[in-house]
Amino acid sequence: NATIVSGQGIYWSVVPFPLIEAARVWFTPQGVTAIDKIHGRYAEVSYAELSSLVGFPISYNDVERLLLGKPFSYGVTEDGGTDAEASLSIARGEAAGAYHLRWLLNAQHQPTSFVVSQSSRQGAPVFSLNYDQTEASAARHFAERTFLFLGRTTRPALTIDWSKLRPYTGEAPDLTPRIKEGYKRISLTELIKLLPSL
Repeated sequence: NATIVSGQGIYWSVVPFPLIEAARVWFTPQGVTAIDKIHGRYAEVSYAELSSLVGFPISYNDVERLLLGKPFSYGVTEDGGTDAEASLSIARGEAAGAYHLRWLLNAQHQPTSFVVSQSSRQGAPVFSLNYDQTEASAARHFAERTFLFLGRTTRPALTIDWSKLRPYTGEAPDLTPRIKEGYKRISLTELIKLLPSL
């Protein structure tokens, strides 16, 4: 289950089975908070820490655009591809060349994937996001589904189905992260390792 207030925050409640909530995640302009409810753990990171982890500068707006499949650029781009597919390659600001960021777009200029790979080590992938685009998602201006892959894995670490999102009515929801007393703090790296099991 997800609630999104554009430009302000994203809240997820991960319910893998009826009546069992496994995790909660908040993306806010201040940072990312994730709670592993099953094991009583949580992680809080700033965007500076997240940028260090993913290998390129990232902000809340970038995260929102990545999850929903809305391309962005850091300014240095190269266009290429065929009529059916175009690509945007992005050079990373302060350490250009360390990582290669690439958007793949379909003929309607909707993104089909975003890949971050290392420029060295034969372009080893760091992570990638694949986007399932449909006619309905094109009308809503964001992807139908988002798939997160870590490293060279072929099985997604996380699949997000956006197809049931609807415009919110009424008063804007409170997206303030809330952590229960007694929960143990862990690093984001440790929490990411838990993603496939949630």
